Amino acid sequence: MSVKDLNLEHLENEFAPILTLSAPTHVKKPAIEYFLGLTGSEEGKLFIGKSDKFIKGILDLTEDSEDAVVKPAYETLINLATQDPICKRIINSENSSDIIVKNFAKVLDPQYKHADLVCKFLSNLTRPEEVAQKVADIIKIADKLNIVKFVTVLCTKDYNKDADLHYLAPILANLSQTRHIREEILARDQWVIQRLLPFVSYMESDIRRLGVVSCVKNCCFDDGKNSFFI
Repeated sequence: MSVKDLNLEHLENEFAPILTLSAPTHVKKPAIEYFLGLTGSEEGKLFIGKSDKFIKGILDLTEDSEDAVVKPAYETLINLATQDPICKRIINSENSSDIIVKNFAKVLDPQYKHADLVCKFLSNLTRPEEVAQKVADIIKIADKLNIVKFVTVLCTKDYNKDADLHYLAPILANLSQTRHIREEILARDQWVIQRLLPFVSYMESDIRRLGVVSCVKNCCFDDGKNSFFI
């Protein structure tokens, strides 16, 4: 059966009770793997993206206690977040602040084993400028989140033994589309940009190097801040 033959309402009724933390693992694991499979096509991603119930359920499963559920849940979100309309749907959802705060907290947790998957999801999610702005607004008022912490994590070797965190660099690049984040990066008393600059020539990871280059480029074109680099 092709995606165009699927009935959204029928599948919502069938899967909504399964895409929950309370569902048994042997039921929700194949369910989330089914949705991961759907994201293998543009049609499948757009089909899932039409449903707030599906998106909420997939996001909920990233909090599951079983790695076999969490991993495909994040992989599904990574694929879904390649679509701008789905990114905007997520950031405009009722609990978007909670989603952003929880996921960035996982990136900052040196013990969280799926931090690389979280970074990839956030990297895709924050690509659209509208989404980046809303994420920056959430970070601005969050008690335990700020750019200085993100850069410290990026610059700390072996911060997380289970994750290389290279995708934190493109997250910073995406967020640097917003004035507030550029101001934090360029704050002279925080030494943020100075710690990022060495990664411009970082050869161990193209993702990290190009992310930092993009971030620095965005800061260079910030009106009134050009003198910082002279």
